[in-house]
Amino acid sequence: MNYSTIAVKSLMIADILIFLTYLVYKYIKNKYIFSPFNIFIFISSVALLFISMLQYNNKAWEALGSFNSTYYIDYLNQCMVINSIGFAIFILTMALFELFYKKEISLKAIEKDNTIKHRIVVKFYILCLILWVALIVKVWAIPLFGNRMIFDSSDNNKIRPIYLALNIIIFTLAQYMFIRYLKSKEKYLIGLSILGVIVVLLVGSRGPFVDIIVNLTLFYIYSNKERFRKPNLMIISALALTLVLGIGMLFVRHGNKIDRNFEEKMQQEIMYGNTFSDIRDGAFILYNYDQKHFEGFLNGKNYLADTMSFVPSALSEYRQKWSWGNFTAKTLAGYEDHYGLRGGLFLQPYLNFGWFGVVLIAIVAGIIYGLSERSFYRNIFENKGSFEFKFILVTCGITFAKAIFISSGFHDVYPLLVLSFIVLLPKRVVGIAERYKL
Repeated sequence: MNYSTIAVKSLMIADILIFLTYLVYKYIKNKYIFSPFNIFIFISSVALLFISMLQYNNKAWEALGSFNSTYYIDYLNQCMVINSIGFAIFILTMALFELFYKKEISLKAIEKDNTIKHRIVVKFYILCLILWVALIVKVWAIPLFGNRMIFDSSDNNKIRPIYLALNIIIFTLAQYMFIRYLKSKEKYLIGLSILGVIVVLLVGSRGPFVDIIVNLTLFYIYSNKERFRKPNLMIISALALTLVLGIGMLFVRHGNKIDRNFEEKMQQEIMYGNTFSDIRDGAFILYNYDQKHFEGFLNGKNYLADTMSFVPSALSEYRQKWSWGNFTAKTLAGYEDHYGLRGGLFLQPYLNFGWFGVVLIAIVAGIIYGLSERSFYRNIFENKGSFEFKFILVTCGITFAKAIFISSGFHDVYPLLVLSFIVLLPKRVVGIAERYKL
């Protein structure tokens, strides 16, 4: 059963051709496909270009408590059109700035006083690890093995912004330590990186855990290019393995056993579960948007609420109502213990600003991703300088791009701005740090 329209099918075919053309040209020109910054795009493309066609099946809606997809067909088609057009504009813009843009962006200044800044970053990272453990001790629960939303409770909501900030800092600096280790071979750096990976695992979120494992694998493979004759094959294998680990985390988190039926459960999760459910969730959002009688567009309410993410929701009625997570989960769907629904990369821009939002966000995010991929290629493959500090700046940019897709991610932007500030410390401040042996 499939009720997708001719327009939807045509847009899907066009998206697949555009994406494949981009990947082929990229590989011919740059000799690589995957980077730590574009895995998110591949995951999103799987959800849009392949799994979305399975969302017309009744099985896909069981996870949302519905057993008849026909109620949502029109909304599925609408969500597919919105995301397909946005995706095409995004890929074309990214390709333009990654593969054809000639102007260089100089970041040489951040490489000055490298050793002193590195020392500051290491101490800041260790402090963040200690604070993270302190918060876990305070709530006396490990999210992976218990309540993943423990910091959303009324008792802990006020410290949630601190917890989220520590998560993204540790996630980023664990990778920084690994990149630095690959260059310097200092063993303490690999130890610090492993500690960060353990923290990301204990947080209990599949996305960041899969991301960090894949990213570390990518950096290792690309730093040892001469040893790996077929790096893309190894990377695809690593992606498949981490996907299995991520789904395994889902079962552990929900208290399910990983038994002889694991393969069947994993297949069901990939095809009809919540791992690649962006388009289904988007249709569900549009359906409830109509059912709740919202008229017109939201005019940026979700974005404004989430740019205030440093304010605990318990202290802001506006955030409780309009932050994307609360709006989609509580206001629209009626869920209480849920972080929110995604809806694809371009549903939130559409609901807030209409087609103008879809086009604008696609272009801005495409520029950021394109320049980030260009920076990665020039530093890793052309050896145009050390990359560990640039990695922090690029990660900040990519995180901002993700946040304008789905504004719930704005809580990650502000901590990364702090890290970027350390990387960009002027010489005078670095001199003071050296004087006091920071």
